[in-house]
Amino acid sequence: MFKIFLQKFAVVTASIIFSAGIFTGCSDSFDAINAGSTRESASRAAFAASGDRIYAVAESAPKDRLQFRLDLGKTLASGTTFTFYTTYNCNNTFPTGTKLTVRDGSGSYTKYTTTLGSYISGTSDSSRNGWYPVTVTTKNSTRYIGFTYSGEFKKDSVIAIKYISIAPSFDAADWSTFSTDTQIRFEEKKPNEFRVMPEDENNEEPPVINDPAVHVLHEPVTKNASMLTSNVDRSKVGCKINFTGKWDKIKDKTYKTKLENLFYEYYPKLLKRWGTDNTYTTINFEAKYDDDCFAGTVDNNITISIEGANDSPYDLGYFAHELAHVVQGYKIGMEWFCEGMASYAGFRYFHWQHEDTLSPLFPASRRIQTWTDYAPYGDCVPFFVYMDDKYPTHMENGKKVPGLIDSLNSAAQAAEDEDDFELGEPSDKNSEFNKIVSSVTDKQFKTIEQLRNKYLEECRNGTWTFNGFKDFKDNFLTENIRGVPNVEQIYVPAIKHASSAKNKSSLSLKENIFKGAKVVRSSGCSNGEKDSYLVDGKTDTKWYAGTEVVTDNSYAAYGAQHYVLLDLGKNKDFDSYILRNTCSGETGEDNASTWELLTSVDGKNFTPWDYQRDKNVDIGRFTPGNVTARYILMLVYESEYVNNPKDSFDVLRLYELMGGLKK
Repeated sequence: MFKIFLQKFAVVTASIIFSAGIFTGCSDSFDAINAGSTRESASRAAFAASGDRIYAVAESAPKDRLQFRLDLGKTLASGTTFTFYTTYNCNNTFPTGTKLTVRDGSGSYTKYTTTLGSYISGTSDSSRNGWYPVTVTTKNSTRYIGFTYSGEFKKDSVIAIKYISIAPSFDAADWSTFSTDTQIRFEEKKPNEFRVMPEDENNEEPPVINDPAVHVLHEPVTKNASMLTSNVDRSKVGCKINFTGKWDKIKDKTYKTKLENLFYEYYPKLLKRWGTDNTYTTINFEAKYDDDCFAGTVDNNITISIEGANDSPYDLGYFAHELAHVVQGYKIGMEWFCEGMASYAGFRYFHWQHEDTLSPLFPASRRIQTWTDYAPYGDCVPFFVYMDDKYPTHMENGKKVPGLIDSLNSAAQAAEDEDDFELGEPSDKNSEFNKIVSSVTDKQFKTIEQLRNKYLEECRNGTWTFNGFKDFKDNFLTENIRGVPNVEQIYVPAIKHASSAKNKSSLSLKENIFKGAKVVRSSGCSNGEKDSYLVDGKTDTKWYAGTEVVTDNSYAAYGAQHYVLLDLGKNKDFDSYILRNTCSGETGEDNASTWELLTSVDGKNFTPWDYQRDKNVDIGRFTPGNVTARYILMLVYESEYVNNPKDSFDVLRLYELMGGLKK
């Protein structure tokens, strides 16, 4: 049984025609009309608007559904994109497992289904907090849009949609007769007219689509901040850096300023979390000519190679790594743990504190899956993120309880020699290192090897993902530092990847409509191998991207090493693409192996089109399906050595990306 609450008057503020009553807002004071119900699973709903909102109010048993349909008043062409926002009980999250199915077409619907989870914060418009954004592209010509919500709704639950926007050709000009100050009277409808979705249309289970609140990548993902600015009060932080050597020989004249800002923002956080009474608070930093060593640390003295700085002017992470070594101050050899933790410190408290310094972490990568030998440095980082996520330092009954990383680090710092604390073999249950692992994990894992295997299993199965440090329980450890403003932790919703099209060796295109596309921007390129060469129609030119040329990492938060954004100039139809990888033109080690293509009509919201994982091919030919779009975004998550796929790299060479309709 459903109740429909109805009022008769409202101001129309959106370019939509509604066929029933009006609500003034979320309250319990609505006039009620009992719409009736013939079957428990057959929902009843009325349309209503408060400005630009439509409400459905339910009195139902658990696991029921609310259904209603929107009459647009004119027919949309197929391939038209529309967006809207939806909420439950006035800005609350939907009950767990709630599914929304959107249908287009008049009597013959193409179905879209998505599960509505917790609201993702960080939307630029704070007034939409609690509202889920949804974007759908029609497959059929349609005048009607159908909405079905299924789940366990409480009595008198209110589901609403608002901010309906239709693009590109269905604009407000078509509704010029409906101004924002016009009042329109709606006639009350009979109860059976509120149920607009025939029951037999719900029999087929619709395919899963991309829920924009969680899965559609929004453009841009972050706003680029600058390491050239800093609002740290250096007189209060209690640490200092001295620059010595030949800094004038470094070509980038802003290089030293960026390092200085890095130090005063980053080092106080290391001191607060991992510092001891003996930790150095003054750092000496020397720039010198040294072909053999890029960077190194002895006590509180750090050196940087001038040649290395000039070759990689955008790489500042090494400095964060070396500063972490100063704070560690280990007197014993900790091998992989020492280097991995220093890299993790830089990843968390430098790279993921600034939008323009983000470093990717992609748990599904082959590099992570093959981390079997405790290789140090960057390959360790995801494991340290995992440990801090699963076993963090936290507050319990007003007391700080050390987590796994902090407990291991404290033991290493306190040891005077190997007899005090020994790393030992990863599977040795009797080592001092593993005794701490067993204790902190409450004997769930008796060795670091057991924990590592669990971590790899979760990465493979997708049960552990990384979206940033916003919800980590140990964030309090580096907050409220004197002189250092707290930062808003970056959080990026996960993309639900597109399905993977099969590689078809015989595929050819009627026309390469990607040829000559404008490169809006990319992660970076070398001077002689430009990003525009990716779509110049030539198979002997290539786009080169490596870590040393990355100048824009907008999509690193999503796990992408490199990206390119293309503009076709206008909306075009295509269903296939051909990617000419590194080894289509040379013998090399840098084939893209995991990538994704996303499409957009507005250049702001992108829907995944094709996702290829561990697809090490010289020439890939794929038909993901028909789409109409103006913008194509290519995210490259991983590239790898051709002859040994276990070895992954951050270097990419792509000769050509072609797209169009298949012959």
